[in-house]
Amino acid sequence: MKRNIIFAMTLLALLGGCRSEQEEFGGVLSSRRSSDIQILGVIAQPETRTTLDGLTVRWAEGDSIGVFSASAQNSVAVLDASSAGSTEGLFNVKSTAGNPQYAYYPYDESATGTRSSVSLSLPAVQLQTGTSPNMRYDVKAGHYQSGSMTEKYRFEFREKMALLRFDLTPGAELEGDILESISFTAEGRALAGNYTLSMADLDAALAFTSDASATAAVSFASAPVLAASSPATGWLFVNPDVKSGDPLVMEIRTDKHIVRVEVSASKDYLAGYRYTMPLDVPALVAAGKAIVSSLTPAADITGLTDCGVYDMEAKEYICKYEAGLCQYATYNFGPQHSYRLQSFRGGYAVEIAAPASLTEGAEVDVTVTVYGPIDVNEGTFKAKVVKVTSEKAWLSDVLNQAGYIVMR
Repeated sequence: MKRNIIFAMTLLALLGGCRSEQEEFGGVLSSRRSSDIQILGVIAQPETRTTLDGLTVRWAEGDSIGVFSASAQNSVAVLDASSAGSTEGLFNVKSTAGNPQYAYYPYDESATGTRSSVSLSLPAVQLQTGTSPNMRYDVKAGHYQSGSMTEKYRFEFREKMALLRFDLTPGAELEGDILESISFTAEGRALAGNYTLSMADLDAALAFTSDASATAAVSFASAPVLAASSPATGWLFVNPDVKSGDPLVMEIRTDKHIVRVEVSASKDYLAGYRYTMPLDVPALVAAGKAIVSSLTPAADITGLTDCGVYDMEAKEYICKYEAGLCQYATYNFGPQHSYRLQSFRGGYAVEIAAPASLTEGAEVDVTVTVYGPIDVNEGTFKAKVVKVTSEKAWLSDVLNQAGYIVMR
């Protein structure tokens, strides 16, 4: 499925722009012969609640839906090539061994479930190959409304995801950089991962598993080179779990920089809505809402021998192990390894957790926990493994310009 988008000039407040993309369409079923049926998917154009631009939703070549009946699950219905580009799509499907009752878009061959629900997955990292949304992530649920084999079946479909649009103005800060990804984080919210889609209750929220990701990201396959005043656009589908007032973090990652933007959600997110994020880097930096960090470490930490946390910009330790003044402990918890440094004199402790298995050159998640009065950034950060021995590991966190040297 593709969307034809006509942009209009509209002033947007940060995170304030949204429009209704609720798409409802009927499916009409008729019998050609006992082994084949056809489904006509009719897409009703969405109503605009806040007018930002025009939108037409059309079927695209290769589209398919999954169809469920009382005795057959996940039968594939494939769009006829003649329907590509139309708002009315004719789908061909083998007999569903019973009256079709539920359906979803897009079809997933590996999907499992029951007669009225299906288990699916929304990737935490979504690949964008051009300048338009990747519609294979645009999930819809549908169920039977009326009709019979002779009178034709009619289905109603509903949008289940929210669509984020990132409008990036690079400015001098990112000029000449190669755009790699834009991520979106709402801590404590289920934005992506494995979930169950109810086709019987179209109003039901998606039921995500406990390991759902609070971060989703769009990755740019074309690796566009950024120009200061030339905007770039990214698209990302997320579960509409964000609530008004939630703290949001967006990170723009290039080959040379990370831009971290911190704002608050201005409204509850809804399925079928588009939310526009104006990421004007110079303006956000000036407003104190964004920090631009170099991906080049300010210092080489591989020659350091003391375990602790090293400030690569100041080129000095923030804390380190000193015999007689500190104690340390190491322990494994599942696949994670933790190093804990406690200072008797300073009255603080710092714990650094990273994967137990490390490979030089790999990027890993490092969780830093602080107890007591010590100026060390706390949280989970990306760090590059720059050196590993049987006794120690050296991890470089360029976002915080911090080096972590830990006992293994």
